[in-house]
Order: sequence, then structure tokens, then C-alpha cells
Amino acid sequence: MSISLGFEIRKKLSQGQKNFKKMDLKMVYLERVDLSNADLEASDLSHANLKSTNLSYSNLRKACLYRTNLTEANLTGATLKEANFQYACLVGASFKNAELDEADFRGARLSGTNLQEAFWNKIYYDDATEFALDFDLKLLESQQVSNLESLSEKKVVIEKLLYKLNLIHKQARHYLGTVLAAKYCNNSKPDFDWLNNFAIDVDGEIVFIGEFDEIISSIETKLIEKLTDKWIEDFTKKCNQIIPNFSKLIE
Repeated sequence: MSISLGFEIRKKLSQGQKNFKKMDLKMVYLERVDLSNADLEASDLSHANLKSTNLSYSNLRKACLYRTNLTEANLTGATLKEANFQYACLVGASFKNAELDEADFRGARLSGTNLQEAFWNKIYYDDATEFALDFDLKLLESQQVSNLESLSEKKVVIEKLLYKLNLIHKQARHYLGTVLAAKYCNNSKPDFDWLNNFAIDVDGEIVFIGEFDEIISSIETKLIEKLTDKWIEDFTKKCNQIIPNFSKLIE
């Protein structure tokens, strides 16, 4: 847990600041902190400790709360549209009057929550999602189809990225050899955790080793494609240093 980052956020809160939009708050320790009415839109709070934290009426739209501890957190009236709660612990959390449309609860623990008191038209879940015992699963019947359709679309995106990556990597192996091509490929990869789901197998092929339903849903498609294009661009530049006309060879 990032205790020092937690102290920094507490200091800002004591000064009246509540704008933490698009911040990197991974693993932050903010247990029992008052974050009511805070703006945390699109912030990364994955693996954070927000146990018993007051997040009432806060803005967590598109926030990443992957594997975050939100046990008994107060999310009353919070905006949680398109938030990623995959594998988060939300046991005993309050969702009264919260906006949950298109929130992702796959693998999340929701026992003891009042999810039925929130507002939403569609949420995402899977067989690993642990709902409260008194939750009416009939409310989710129309959502399962949307979840599967979305997952299928994500797989298509990854397959397209693999095709683009392997196209240049295959040429690099041909002209530079397996070892040097792999080195240049890995050294060109942007420093972004999600891209670690792409790896080079024993046959020299770039493959996706992550979980389609667990990883891709928390990432914007445009961001994925932008990062991959950057990866290919930098990979090509490194290859051009050895083979001056390499970029033309792969056109």
C-alpha cells in the first residue's frame, strides 16, 4: 500500500482540495478517509485500500477500482458510471441512489450491499460475481447478453492488434534474427501495465497471455490502439537503425 501517497491526499483534503481527476492513485491507503463530493473521474485506484471510506456523492465515472478494498465504503449518491470494479471487495458497501450504469462488477464481491437501491440500466458481471443473498438476479437477465457481446468485441480488438504486431515482428525476425528482434520488440514496448499481456512465445510469435474478460474491459479501445501504434512505431525505428530500409520492407 502507498502510505506516503495517502498522506499527500489527506493533506490536500485538509486544504479543501477535492479535485483528484485522472490521477494515478494505485495502491493508495485511504481507509476511513472522508472523500465525499470528491472528483475522482477516470482516476486509477486499483489495489487501493478504501475500507470504510466516505465516497458519498463523489464522481468516480470511468474510475479504475480493480481489486480495490471497498469493504463497508459509503458510495451513497456517487456517480459510478462505467467504473471498473473487477475483483473488488465491496462487502457491506452502500450504493443507495448511486449511478451505476455500465459499471463492471465481474469477479467482484457484493455480499451485504444494497445494489438494488442504485440506478442503472446495464451493468457487467460474470459467474464469479458474488451478489448479496437478497439481490434479485432477475434484474440482470437483460444484461448478460450485453456483457457477452461486449466481450466478443474486445476479443476482435485484441486479434487485430496481434495481427499488426506480428506483421512487423515476423519481418524483424527474418532480417535481424530471433534474439535481436525479440530484444527490440520488448525494448520498444510502452511502459504500460496492460501491454504486459502481450508476450513472445517459444515459436517467436507475439501472443496475448491475459484474460480477455478481466483485462480489456477496463481500458479504452482508442487508448489500446494508440499505445500499440506507438509500440510499432518505436519498434520500426530501432529496426531501421540496423536495416535502413526496414520500414519500406514491411509496407
